[in-house]
Amino acid sequence: ADTPRGAEYLRGDVALPGLGLPRATRARLAATLDTVFHLAARVDFKGGSVEAYREVNIGGTKNVIALAADAGAALHHVSTVFVCGRAPVFSEDDHDLGQRFRNGYEESKFLAEAEVRAFLRAHPGRATIHRPAIILGRDGGNGGAFGPFYFMDAVLRLLLSKEENNASPMRILGSPEGGLPMLFADTVARALAAIAGHGPAGRVYHLVPSAPLSNRVLENLFNQAFGRRVVRWADERDFVRRPHGRRERVLSKKTAPYAPYLAMRPRFGRANLESVLGRDALPCPDEEEFLRAFSAFLAKKGAGTAVRAGGGGAEAYFTDYLPGFYGRQLLENLVSLSASFWIDIDGRVWSLRVDRGRLTSIRPGERRGSFGYRTDARTYLEVAAARLSPQEGFFKGRIRLSGNTKEALRTATALEEFFRTYPYRSDTPCPRVP
Repeated sequence: ADTPRGAEYLRGDVALPGLGLPRATRARLAATLDTVFHLAARVDFKGGSVEAYREVNIGGTKNVIALAADAGAALHHVSTVFVCGRAPVFSEDDHDLGQRFRNGYEESKFLAEAEVRAFLRAHPGRATIHRPAIILGRDGGNGGAFGPFYFMDAVLRLLLSKEENNASPMRILGSPEGGLPMLFADTVARALAAIAGHGPAGRVYHLVPSAPLSNRVLENLFNQAFGRRVVRWADERDFVRRPHGRRERVLSKKTAPYAPYLAMRPRFGRANLESVLGRDALPCPDEEEFLRAFSAFLAKKGAGTAVRAGGGGAEAYFTDYLPGFYGRQLLENLVSLSASFWIDIDGRVWSLRVDRGRLTSIRPGERRGSFGYRTDARTYLEVAAARLSPQEGFFKGRIRLSGNTKEALRTATALEEFFRTYPYRSDTPCPRVP
């Protein structure tokens, strides 16, 4: 990216004395800085204890504090709201409540905050602590190899597994009444900038939504995507009554770092935040926004896996095969389906309209409707031939949803039976539809 006018990028290492910068460079910074934002941290859950995080999260914070102290600069330290540990209620003024921590990451951030608080006692008003919620990227970014999207991806991979066709829902350890506080990265960045510009210094600000994203939303997403109940939340007593199945055992191992968070019902105070940004600040992503970001995550994850095959075969589907269904009821149980949408295949676009289960319009070269699908010719032909379900294409990142992603996923699920009933083969004519 282009460097903004007046900006300078330096490469260092917060874990090293002097941030790993040449002595002259650090001296120049100390002589010119007026504000320091400290965001660097190790954020994964792989470390077994706080010692695994000490060098970066605690030592790195000490090194940044030293720079701010030498520069006489204001310090903005980005912590995490999960310094609350297992405390069920946590205010912005709270820090050490004797809380227990779920992992070494949480404890390391708690200890890093202690370093900032010591700096504040020595330099009143010179530091501000920001405690953000779980941060997601609208473009699918998820902060490394951990986070809600990776948890969901693990669940979906098991649901798509052909090794165990179990009609009963897969149980996930957690509570439907729980929920996780999540925010998009750009929302958090704007809040940081606003507080730094207008908020009183020396305070702690909880950058959290007023309400978390409910676990029921995640459960509904899975179940709606597959058109039936494929997952459900369960507590430990449920697994005592009926031991884990194979998929449930695999899931519990793959998602072990997340398990302690899936029954959370924390309450976070936001008085300081709201005094600066107002009561409506930092809304939690809704189901549609979350699904759109998850779609982008899957598309990034699946980038490069699809094989471009040109649009010829797919074009014949729309010009020679699909018109045979024009004006007819696609399936008896699709009477309730009415939707306008578009499909982009390697840059070639077709818009379709289904009205109460009847195909009423096929238009080339137009994007009409509130949602659409982007894919390549090979993927679409596999879906049309019923060799790949629309859900599997989406969850493998080979089909990208656009627009109203919730409605797009619901429509794809409804059309799956059509593809199974009338699988497309390029050498067969359109079947006769009653």
